Amino acid sequence: MGIYKTKQKSNVLKILSDNIDKELTISQIKEIADQMDMKLGLTTIYRGLDELEKMNQIRKTVRPNGEAEYQLVQEECFHHFHMKCSSCGKLIHLDCSEVDLLMEHISKKHAFHIDSISTTIMGVCDSCYREEAN
Repeated sequence: MGIYKTKQKSNVLKILSDNIDKELTISQIKEIADQMDMKLGLTTIYRGLDELEKMNQIRKTVRPNGEAEYQLVQEECFHHFHMKCSSCGKLIHLDCSEVDLLMEHISKKHAFHIDSISTTIMGVCDSCYREEAN
């Protein structure tokens, strides 16, 4: 596995695993690396993310503004949707039987097969919702 061959590339993986509940942009990864005194250049970060994506170890989503965000994939990510708070950026794993029923319904009734690893439901988490209400 190419991503583990150098310390710099393993640092990209460490940053993603330390932030498992978030999707990070390239600039956020670079900022975290700088804060941790890791010597990571942008080219190294791009290469590392590209390798991880080819190995299906990260999920990449693209914001409406075209900026990409990355998150380390856990095994369960292949079997559920994600919810993302548009206010704080928190990523929540939506793993419940109702989602399975929805996926089955869509598959059978609409002849459409959902890519669960890429599916993210946007909204506002309860904490941000309460904060915004005040």
